[in-house]
Amino acid sequence: MFAQKREAKEQEMQDAAEESKDKARGARLAARLAGLELHSKWSEMEDTAHLESADGQDADGLLNFEPLPTDQAAAAPTLRLSINENDLLLGGLSCPALLPLRVIQLADLACITKLTLTEIEGISGLDLAMFMPLEGLEAVTVSACPSLNTLVMNTAMWEGGARWNLQQLDLSKNPMLKSLPLQAIADMPSVRELACSDCPNLWSPPQEVAAQGGKECIDFARAALKDGAVNTKMTLFLLGDGEAGKTSVFHALKSPNDTAGRIREDMRTVGIDMKDWHPEAGGSAVGASGGDGTLWFRVFDLAGQAVYEKTHQFLLLQRAVYMFVWRAFPLADNRHSVLMDRVRHWMDSLQLRVPGACVMLVVTHIDTVDAAVLDALCGVVRETVRTCLAAMRRTAPNGARLLSVLDGGESQRVNCLLGEGVAVLRKRLLDFARTMPWYGELLPSSLVSVREAVERLVREGKRHVHTAEWVQLCKKSGMDGLMLIVGTRFFHETGVVRFFGDYSTLAARGDDKAVIHLSAEFTVSVMKGLLRHDRQALQDYFVAKKKKRMLHRTNRFNATGRLHESLLPFLWPTTEASKAYWVWVRSQGQREADLWPEDVVGDMRDVHRALELLEGFDLLVRLKANDFSEILVPSALPPSRTQVSADAFAHDALLPFTASRTYPSLPAGAFQRIVVRVAGQANWSDFSTQRAVFSKLGNMATLALSDMAPSEAAEKCTMLRWRASNKQLRAMIAAAVDELERFFPGLHRSDTKEDTPTFAREPAQV
Repeated sequence: MFAQKREAKEQEMQDAAEESKDKARGARLAARLAGLELHSKWSEMEDTAHLESADGQDADGLLNFEPLPTDQAAAAPTLRLSINENDLLLGGLSCPALLPLRVIQLADLACITKLTLTEIEGISGLDLAMFMPLEGLEAVTVSACPSLNTLVMNTAMWEGGARWNLQQLDLSKNPMLKSLPLQAIADMPSVRELACSDCPNLWSPPQEVAAQGGKECIDFARAALKDGAVNTKMTLFLLGDGEAGKTSVFHALKSPNDTAGRIREDMRTVGIDMKDWHPEAGGSAVGASGGDGTLWFRVFDLAGQAVYEKTHQFLLLQRAVYMFVWRAFPLADNRHSVLMDRVRHWMDSLQLRVPGACVMLVVTHIDTVDAAVLDALCGVVRETVRTCLAAMRRTAPNGARLLSVLDGGESQRVNCLLGEGVAVLRKRLLDFARTMPWYGELLPSSLVSVREAVERLVREGKRHVHTAEWVQLCKKSGMDGLMLIVGTRFFHETGVVRFFGDYSTLAARGDDKAVIHLSAEFTVSVMKGLLRHDRQALQDYFVAKKKKRMLHRTNRFNATGRLHESLLPFLWPTTEASKAYWVWVRSQGQREADLWPEDVVGDMRDVHRALELLEGFDLLVRLKANDFSEILVPSALPPSRTQVSADAFAHDALLPFTASRTYPSLPAGAFQRIVVRVAGQANWSDFSTQRAVFSKLGNMATLALSDMAPSEAAEKCTMLRWRASNKQLRAMIAAAVDELERFFPGLHRSDTKEDTPTFAREPAQV
């Protein structure tokens, strides 16, 4: 009994001595750090062998260096170097070496459990194994280092990570970081979190997963490395204006004889066409590509009409190859400026939504001009592309990904009718696709199995499933636990499925109300029904059937963007409520009939699923105050509606709480998406294509969009300005704009202002 007490007392005394020793060492280190004056340049870190104290005792001489002269010390860079108990922070350093740690020997930091390195300039590479001597280290943060592009781990310095108790590794916000020692990190059993979000140049782990959190990221990486499947499925987008020849290019690419027939006007792409393509399955594709027969494409052929630009953005993906198609024309047509504007438009649109997208250019109808004219036109396009890229480089922040354009903007030349240039184009496309960083990446086998199950269900005609059914499908494929949520989010971000509900419900086995949308074709058709060329057929039908109230509601929708719920069944074929209308349309040979070769909805449940999709994409909002009888659709407004109620802005200047943000440009539909988000929280709203006014609990706010000419600014730009009678409304609009900026990662502000005059007083809340 006494022996046990004596042993316990001795252990207690030993622990106290160790704690006292750690505190004393920390105090000495803090005193030394407080008196440091740093060299303007740092030399290479000493050999790793010198980092450990040979006898394990305190090394008093390990912080030796020559202090800077007083005049040089005053000019030295600002340094944040501090110690707080067991946390060490080094920030704001500037050095040409790997890491500025020569002045601080790691053996002197044995008490450190958390190490933070931020905003360190001049390092392009870092070996994480250099921190191995710190056996007590539990968390390492290396973030916001503007030049860091490579992290490695010298495994010769450790044995399976058993002697290093690292639990958290935060590598986020490194704009140039491209690679991690993922296998070495995953092999360390102690690591519980790997944070690497906001690293736009890092592809593995996928940023769609990294954004979910550190635990999600390390679990995804371990699952992929353990039993991952190689990804060989790619996405190809065909972009360009109407009648540029996009569909003909695709038909020629997949044709065994490299040709495509003429496309009648009534067969042109409406909205988006989607096809699967295995270019190496047989025929001329194999001989042309010379590949290994594993590459598959999911092809999105985007219609070029301006009305669909507001919806295209929801389909664009970061992990895709983009083919921009334009049409040659005789010089006598004098369309150079139009061509240049359209090239700039498509380049800017891609950079806003998917910065760093990989693009190749194709020119069609080359048989309509001679060689000299074709050379001249290709030169115009090439220089326009290079000018666009130069402008992007000037305005983009450090580390932002810019468009990657094949061959510096040179266009592949094809004649789809005769097959000229098609074989070369096919080979260039396949070679280009194989250079993508996500081609051949490892994905967890469970995710690949779920993706294949989704594709099978879609082929069978399934458009959506309840979340309870989705959970069972995922578990059957091994995507369970945390990976169920991680995988579902990843699929949503990469366009495999769409889910706008609460992800936490998936962990509780889902429910029979929320749904997972499986079919991209259904999604596109739903968008097409809301935002299409015109609704003349619907107006003609209500006139012919003398349905004055429905005609009034249709006219009101076209003029004001306010959709009455009774019109919903008429947006898509065919429910029982609209069956007579679609029979009439098809019997009359209306253009409307050509838009819908197949039915989209079968009953009102499908209609409500369509509404959920459109709400998720911020294309409409159902007004709660009116019991959902009216729906706001700002994107359906005609361009001519530029004003709101006559007195809406009468007292705009009197609203004291103001804010504005300026951008080089705003994408199509951006203003309308902000209106949707704010109107959904307001009690009343009115809007046009460039202005909106909102009221909530007696308070008012206005929102305006305006273009600033070069005379008002250095370059043409666009300003969003809003005013409010209280701070809450101003913050509500700011939150909606923040969400827009997250959706468009390439949208960078050139100016931000927020003003609250000293005389401003918020109205009393009743």
